[in-house]
Amino acid sequence: MPLYYGVMPVAKGGTGQATDPLTSFEASDAAYLAWNYDPQQISTQTALPTTGQVVLSRINLRQAISVTNVLYYVGTIGSTLTSGQCFAGLYSSAGTLIGASADQSVAWAATTGLYTSALASGPFAAGPGFVWVALMFNGTTGPAAGRALAAGFATSNLGFAAAVSRYAHGNVTGTTSLPTQTPASLTATATQYWCALS
Repeated sequence: MPLYYGVMPVAKGGTGQATDPLTSFEASDAAYLAWNYDPQQISTQTALPTTGQVVLSRINLRQAISVTNVLYYVGTIGSTLTSGQCFAGLYSSAGTLIGASADQSVAWAATTGLYTSALASGPFAAGPGFVWVALMFNGTTGPAAGRALAAGFATSNLGFAAAVSRYAHGNVTGTTSLPTQTPASLTATATQYWCALS
């Protein structure tokens, strides 16, 4: 077995893949419960595309956890956001809303950077399995959230049916709050928004 910087590689999660302990980072290294990918991979930002439509980013959960907050990165503020109609949230794999943040219309129009949005009435039990972190706005221009570069639908959701998309748009439009989703009706998207849980 080859050496990596003088350290033997460590098998990860029984998958047969080896990881370099000097360069591999997990969500727990940043004091998070889980994330969809290392935030070092954030390379650009893209505005939430459609008013009144939920944008979903999947996070796999290998064990049961208790979730208080959803985290995401805003690189560019939104414009003329509608009060009481801008939210972050968390959905189960069945499309059920687990929890929603307070309205973010003022914050998303004022401040860039890492957001830690508390889920009202949390913490909530989640997993094992997967959840989706949700972002939704109403107004003129949505905030631009941090994302990785994507070549297209095939790479963002390779091997995943709509109902278990890694990245998707919700099946309801024109809504002013976070509605129940129908997983089989989700629309896969190439936009790989970063998110995490704490």
